[in-house]
Amino acid sequence: MSVGYDEVNSILHSLYAWTDGDAPAPDPTDLQLETNSPGTVAGTLNSFVLSVVAVGIPWNVKPEDGYEWACRQWFAAGKEYWVLNTAIALGQEHELPVDTIGQAMSPTDWWAYQEKLRNRLGEKLCSQEEFDRRKSFAGNVPIEWTARGVDPVIWQLAVREGYMPVGMTGFDPAYLTTNPRLKDVRGLTALQWLQNLQATSAGKPPMWLPGGDPNPSYPK
Repeated sequence: MSVGYDEVNSILHSLYAWTDGDAPAPDPTDLQLETNSPGTVAGTLNSFVLSVVAVGIPWNVKPEDGYEWACRQWFAAGKEYWVLNTAIALGQEHELPVDTIGQAMSPTDWWAYQEKLRNRLGEKLCSQEEFDRRKSFAGNVPIEWTARGVDPVIWQLAVREGYMPVGMTGFDPAYLTTNPRLKDVRGLTALQWLQNLQATSAGKPPMWLPGGDPNPSYPK
């Protein structure tokens, strides 16, 4: 850790109001200080935090707390990927692109993705052998599931996706505690369930309540 690193931290905490628990990792910061002044490095880190906030913050974080939230997510001292996060923020590293074809926007898209061994997000799903095993099991929708007013396509998509274990018997499907739980999808169409999953992935509350009514807490 250099004197310049301490100066960068001082600027971040005094000028940009970073909290005591947040700081850039020393090694990539010292590397950047070989060509940039402490003020420039601190300004680069501040600009990065602002860019994170501009992309979007979770629905349950107040707008006025967005900057603090972004600092905590990326620069909480000693957290996992702390060094990599700092290097990315300073332009020394770039996040590896995710192998995806884009997320499915409808149950029909999702079904077709699975046939191509891609998941809901368009990422790699599983081996062909494993998918064939899931597909075979998914074809027999249990009475315990449909008798409770749940769209059978939800069962099929969930098993094919790997959300549900293959080989359940008896009343097991009716008492699952994993996603999707019966109490959460009762009365929903497959599209509504997919939209709820998309909302959750975006850090938002579900769009639809069990039964199919719109969720008043979902941000407009």
